[in-house]
Amino acid sequence: MSSVLKDPLARQEAWRSAYSASKNIRQMLPGFGLGLSAFMLYVAVDEVNERNRQRAAAAKHHASDAHAAPAAGHH
Repeated sequence: MSSVLKDPLARQEAWRSAYSASKNIRQMLPGFGLGLSAFMLYVAVDEVNERNRQRAAAAKHHASDAHAAPAAGHH
């Protein structure tokens, strides 16, 4: 048996690096980080587009109010 395996701390460190949870997760989900990044970008772009649509609708609504015919009795 080598001297590294006799040392309890070295043995613990060897086990920890061999069975790293993050390493196993990355192997099980190889495209997760890229997919998550793409999804976050999609949500951000969708949010910006939605805000622009709301502003355009509000501007159109306000513009139509300004050009409306005056109410009866007002000249």
